[in-house]
This record gives sequence, C-alpha cells and structure tokens, in this order.
Amino acid sequence: SFLFTGSTGVGKTEMTKQLARILFEDDRNLIRFDMTEFANQDSLERFRTELTARVWERPYSVILLDEIEKACAPVTRILLQVLDDGRLMDENNREVSFANAYIILTTNAGSEIYQTIAQYGVDDSGSGQVMKKYNKLIRESISSTSGSNKFPPELLGRIDTIVPFQPLSEATMKKIVEMKLKKLKDEVLKKHN
Repeated sequence: SFLFTGSTGVGKTEMTKQLARILFEDDRNLIRFDMTEFANQDSLERFRTELTARVWERPYSVILLDEIEKACAPVTRILLQVLDDGRLMDENNREVSFANAYIILTTNAGSEIYQTIAQYGVDDSGSGQVMKKYNKLIRESISSTSGSNKFPPELLGRIDTIVPFQPLSEATMKKIVEMKLKKLKDEVLKKHN
C-alpha cells in the first residue's frame, strides 16, 4: 500500500495509471474510486459493494483511492480492515482477497507544505534528493491537517510507503504541455490527415 501525497496537478493519479499499465499491461486493471463520492455516512455499503465486486472480478489490479481524506469515517474503517487483513467480506458472504492488489491512496492533505517547498526546493532531476530532506515535515503536515482536508491519522500507520510528489517547476510544466500538444497534434493528423 502506498500514499501518494502532494498538491493538485503534480501527477499522482497519472503515476497510478502508468503503474497499472506497466504491471498488468491493461488499463482495465486500474480500479479507481473518487473518494469524494463516499463522503456521506450512508455511502458505506455502496463503497463496500463496489470495492469487493470490482476486486473479485479483477484480483490482480491497482486500486486507486483518490483524495482519501474526503471519505467518511465508516469508509475509512473498512479500508483499515483491508490494509490490516488483506481481505473483506462481500454482500454474498464471500471472502474477497486483496493479496494480489496494489492499493494507492492519494491526498492533497498537507499541501501547504508543498507550496513552501516549491519556493525553495525545485529539483527537476527526478532524483528525489530534495524531497528526502522534507519527509518528516511532510508526514507531520499530513497528520496535522484539519477541517474538510483532514487526513485520517489511523491510516498512516497501515501504509507501507508514503511517496511525496514534488511541486513541478515552470520548465517541467512547459515540457508536459508541449508533450501533450504533440500527442494531440499526432492524433489529429492520424484521424483527419
């Protein structure tokens, strides 16, 4: 299990999609949940049903729980069970195993620390050396969030690895836009000559 942390637009979800392609060579092995849809207390059964059904159908998968801090407390408790035991009972009383799944949670919690890092910690090398210095600070920032952006602290202890995503520099953003525009241009050329 992984927790991808960072401000909006740094590539957490895109990295998860690419990971699913690399591991399973099929986009259908990415099971994505937008956790804002499970913010209400009455969404627990719907979440359990959808999660177990999709993992039963595709046990070898990458499960993306996007913006985990938005989920209600009962949904978080279900995730604690999955992360602890690696299994969950479905609505038909079948035991669904998560042993062959990669579970990735993303969060924007603590994003204020990334804005600060972006001012003095830009590193486009991809080495991650700059972010290593800030790991403890990032963990503390995630743990101390409050309000609608509050990260469930009980999940932190059950995550195997926290992966911080560094803010993108202007030069990197420019490269991404150029790459996306080239891809669009190639698609238009292929489709419409």
